[in-house]
Amino acid sequence: MPALGLGLGLPFATGGLTADAGGGSSSGPPTLGTLALSSTTATAGVPYSGTISGNTAGSTITAASSDGTTLTVVGTTVSGTFAGPGTPTVTLTETLAGATNTPHATGFGFTVSAGGGGTPAGTLGFDWSDPNESLGQTL
Repeated sequence: MPALGLGLGLPFATGGLTADAGGGSSSGPPTLGTLALSSTTATAGVPYSGTISGNTAGSTITAASSDGTTLTVVGTTVSGTFAGPGTPTVTLTETLAGATNTPHATGFGFTVSAGGGGTPAGTLGFDWSDPNESLGQTL
């Protein structure tokens, strides 16, 4: 290319400029973010099931409860049965090799209500600790 001397002693190229984009662009590794859970309420003794969203394709998710309840994750479904009422924290941990912010944990405050309990329908309750009740009692 011919150079034009602009009086500064620097050559000035005449012609087009080209740039090489390197064959495409890359957004870099994925960044794991906050997960969401469809429900944070459960009933003691009744199987719980919730749907996880916000996960990154190809990642794995594990679940743990602060009260020791065993939770299982299959795909985007977390399930388990809470033994008693309370307010445990359930933590979902997402992991993806090569991702930024991995592993990433998201915590959820749960409310587990007491199970139905009581006397099943169609039966008579008997309080063994009450001396006023007896097996031969007429109702």
